[in-house]
Amino acid sequence: MQTFDNTPKDSTKSQQSIAGLRLSDLVQTRGVAIAVALFLKIFIIELYQIPTRSMEHKLLAGDCVLADKIAYSIGLPTVLPFTNIRLPFSKWRITYKTVGRGDVIIFDFPGDASEIAPQTPELYVKRVLGLPGETISVRDDKAYVNGAAIDYCSAALPSSTDLSKCPFLGPLIIPQKGMTLKLTHDNIDHYRTLIEREGNSVDVESNSIIINDKETDSYTVQDDYYYVLGDNCTDSYDSRFWGFVPLRNIIGKPILIYWSVDATSGVVQWDRIGTIVR
Repeated sequence: MQTFDNTPKDSTKSQQSIAGLRLSDLVQTRGVAIAVALFLKIFIIELYQIPTRSMEHKLLAGDCVLADKIAYSIGLPTVLPFTNIRLPFSKWRITYKTVGRGDVIIFDFPGDASEIAPQTPELYVKRVLGLPGETISVRDDKAYVNGAAIDYCSAALPSSTDLSKCPFLGPLIIPQKGMTLKLTHDNIDHYRTLIEREGNSVDVESNSIIINDKETDSYTVQDDYYYVLGDNCTDSYDSRFWGFVPLRNIIGKPILIYWSVDATSGVVQWDRIGTIVR
């Protein structure tokens, strides 16, 4: 039996047109969603997993935190998203809120005491102890700022720690933008890497200090710096070991634990999910 297609040609074209529009709308919707997600990831939020015990008992190894990247400033990303490739123009930032003592911050690790920058970009989470311009000292199992003991963190070092590996116990002046540091052969080791990170060359000879090929006994600081500790002070790799955090390296502050898994057992820690970080 011969059959006939009674569907009007205009109707078929209309259905194809509607299908095409639906596909176009779907692509556009997903494209907008991806663009919004990328914008949030690059400029607004950071997702970070706590890798060590250095912030116990506030943050545990295995906690996954949501960090506010505009808590203090807004600027360009320091690395190409989803890679470890550093961006050359990443230092541009507009700062509108002051970092305070006691703030828990997330920051780009500036590097070990003697390196200009770490080979691989890495994020750290610590608590701010000392502010720009203050004098910091860690002694007798306590931390002192401008001579006053700080009671929220015991800065004891484990008995097995070689104090020669902790060159930043102080007393030390925390560099402040615009401050002129008096440089001597006794303190140049504390500030040399900082000066080099600010784009200068430093040579130390037996009777002189040379910056950018000029002999000098002072240096004017270009950025604000902070002294940070882990809450678990006896098991934290922090400013006592590697020095100061420049303001330009501060990404933001962790605000919420959105997921948590015990680092040892792998068990989900439901009671920690949703905890506000303070």
